[in-house]
Amino acid sequence: MKRILASALCLLLLCAPALAETYAVDIYGSEESPAYSILLRDDGTLLTPIKTCNSIYQLTPSGTPDAQKLFSVTPVNVDIAYTPEAAEELLYDMNSVRVALMNGEGRLLTGFDYDYLDYADGYVIFALPDALRHTGAMDAAGNVVIQPEYGALRPMAGGAWLALTLPEDADADDPRCGVAYIDAGGEVRDLGLHTGSRYINLQGGDIAVLGDVDEYDGKSVYIDSNGEVLFGRQYRYAEPFVGRYAVVEEENGRYGVIDATGATVLYPEFDYINSEAGKPIIAVREAYYAAYDPEDFALLAEQDLTPAESVSVTPITATLLGVSTGERTWIRTTGGQVLMEVPQDKSVMMYCLTGDDINRLVQEDRDWPRGMSRLIDLNGNAASGEFRLITVGCWEDGQGRFITGDFRIYKDVGGEEMVDWTSYRYGLIDGDGHTLLPQVYDELRALSFDRYWAVQGDRSGMIDAEGNWYYVISDYVSLMD
Repeated sequence: MKRILASALCLLLLCAPALAETYAVDIYGSEESPAYSILLRDDGTLLTPIKTCNSIYQLTPSGTPDAQKLFSVTPVNVDIAYTPEAAEELLYDMNSVRVALMNGEGRLLTGFDYDYLDYADGYVIFALPDALRHTGAMDAAGNVVIQPEYGALRPMAGGAWLALTLPEDADADDPRCGVAYIDAGGEVRDLGLHTGSRYINLQGGDIAVLGDVDEYDGKSVYIDSNGEVLFGRQYRYAEPFVGRYAVVEEENGRYGVIDATGATVLYPEFDYINSEAGKPIIAVREAYYAAYDPEDFALLAEQDLTPAESVSVTPITATLLGVSTGERTWIRTTGGQVLMEVPQDKSVMMYCLTGDDINRLVQEDRDWPRGMSRLIDLNGNAASGEFRLITVGCWEDGQGRFITGDFRIYKDVGGEEMVDWTSYRYGLIDGDGHTLLPQVYDELRALSFDRYWAVQGDRSGMIDAEGNWYYVISDYVSLMD
């Protein structure tokens, strides 16, 4: 007896959205077939043949138009099935995996020649197998613009680059790198700095962060787009600038905030400071917290929750905060208004995908696996029925879509309640709890507001929020003599 695996592919085209979108989709593996990834357009057009790419990872930021998207892709290993026995071999062999650059049409722009690819400010940073000395950069078309002669690279304003150099006679254990500045004409200038860091921050902007600098007592410094050390000083720890401000740790071990001139705008006296693009800057000291506007650093709200020993603050959106002392949790506005207090026997999932117009949160009972989940509004009122689980799918124009789940609970021989992991079924609801897709799918993942990757029985593919299949892969396994 032998197994023969035949894959029948069925393509179903429906009316596509006005603006096309392309998705990198992971197809989970099994003992019979290794996992792989595909590139798929929202009208159902397959851009990469199945079982040719092991992974496809988008390098360009979310929201990049399809024509400008770039992906890092690895080839599939058809000889290794994802079985427990093969897992160790697969992990052990990861160092030999090479990646290539692919565009939004699924066309390879390079060969599978690189250890890794990264993206920064319009350029692709690449590393050849000996990444310590062979890191370079290419443009969006795959043309090399900086030869692979460095240990790390970061693009600066005006076409300049910051680079780490490693002597040819240094080995992998040598911790020190030189720092060089490459101007727009390709002229290389040694900055006379040495660092034990193998990383230059790649966040956008005109100011780079370099840590563990010998000439500055092993501390962190900021370097401008001309290759000059800014502010004439070092910091115990420094984060990249997010907009006009950056979080720094001073010699007293406390955190503060500086502006782009190096001036202190928040004295270093805090236990931690959270700074994320598009969200308020949150400074916490013991049971006190303050929220600041990320544009002009105006104080938005502050509160001292003593006698609590500490407070944890999570910025949910630009206007919403999750505030917890461990014993009590609130949803508050950045203006200080308490919208709701979370009951002690429940928890609230304080994450959303995008947008400042979030008006739904997911509330969960704490008693797993019997506890239920429900959507609530910002005042804590129920906005949906109850489900075993709810996760955020997508958020768009003030409307949310949420993936729900159900499963079977049974008692083992000892009487302990257990979850039958094979019984999970998923569906989709809107922000008012209305069912869009019934809980009949073995797997359901959001690709966008109106596209989902679904598995149902022996078929998997892309569907919309009405259950229409745009692309289907059906696998049939038969036994033959």
